[in-house]
Amino acid sequence: MVELVPTEKLKLLCVIPTLGHGGAQKVMVELIHSLLYTSSRKVEFEISLLTFREEVDPIYKVDKCVKLFSIDAIIDDTPSLTSFLKSPLAIRRHIKTISPDIILSFQDIANFPVILAAFGLKIPVISSERMDPRFHTAAPVRKFLRLLLYNRLHRVIVQTTLIAEQMPKSIKPKLRVIPNAVPPPAQNLSGTIGTATNTIISAGRLEAQKDFSLLINAFAQLPEKTKWRLKIFGEGSLRTTLQAQIDTLNLNKLVTLEPATTNIFTELFKAKIFVLPSRYEGFPNILSEAVSAGLPSIAFDSVSGTRELITNNSNGILLSESQRTPLALAQALLSLMDSPDTRLKMKQNCEPIAATFNPEIVYQKWMDLIINSIQRT
Repeated sequence: MVELVPTEKLKLLCVIPTLGHGGAQKVMVELIHSLLYTSSRKVEFEISLLTFREEVDPIYKVDKCVKLFSIDAIIDDTPSLTSFLKSPLAIRRHIKTISPDIILSFQDIANFPVILAAFGLKIPVISSERMDPRFHTAAPVRKFLRLLLYNRLHRVIVQTTLIAEQMPKSIKPKLRVIPNAVPPPAQNLSGTIGTATNTIISAGRLEAQKDFSLLINAFAQLPEKTKWRLKIFGEGSLRTTLQAQIDTLNLNKLVTLEPATTNIFTELFKAKIFVLPSRYEGFPNILSEAVSAGLPSIAFDSVSGTRELITNNSNGILLSESQRTPLALAQALLSLMDSPDTRLKMKQNCEPIAATFNPEIVYQKWMDLIINSIQRT
């Protein structure tokens, strides 16, 4: 067992496939920063970060004091047997060089080789599952690997109770639910509050998972649509397809596909309603930001994380999966568009929900988990 003293530095090795776009990458970097600089920390951390490829200019950047390592690995949903075996060997060499007290990995494509790499080294490994297993690509392969490998972990972290329910029974004693933190809007954005226009907003990658086609079709059915605008922020492979849909429905002046933005709170404050049409998520970060901004939101209750962030008819509207139709979504939108009083009530009800996802609270859970895992080794 590692005895902790106030001045001791604990070595933490974090592993994630890349530092490119993605919620997992954002959370990993924010967690590292919190562990390094939170004023309430019980110990100091010496942190190393291992990615699956060298990145000269990553989207998410870590503090200079973090030691960066990389391996030459294929990042693929269905890696070949050769690459599957090669990655653990490369990771194991780094583990032996760094000699960490504990290892933290994000995303199953990193979790699986990390578990193999740490086999027999007596180093506690915590892995975080970042997607809903029900909808993951190559689900049968991943299901088998979870069942085979996750039992070797010290802890398995998921973001919502819905995902926890989908995990194999054999690993449930190891499961802990830690949601993503919801940062409050920056103080310098307070001047934009109250500038909202009749705008419905959504954001995310322009891919089939996000189901923006449904939102566009729903907007097309609104009788009041000429008084409102719909803005969708994001980039992706379906941009041309979605723009063609907008053109076909003659919505060019009302619906716009906006570029992805790193300042989403500014845009949220300019809108009056947020919609998350996604078919599935690990944890819907953009919805959490909408709630933090006090924006009445609409989402589907079958999507992981929406039940934690929306209390139906309190701070937003939750639709069932059977209501995933343009008509049902249009009716939900219309109920908010027609009622400023309802929107105001929902805005007020957002604050206590957002408070439960305060970064200080969430990252303290990670801190406690990491320290307790080391102490019990």
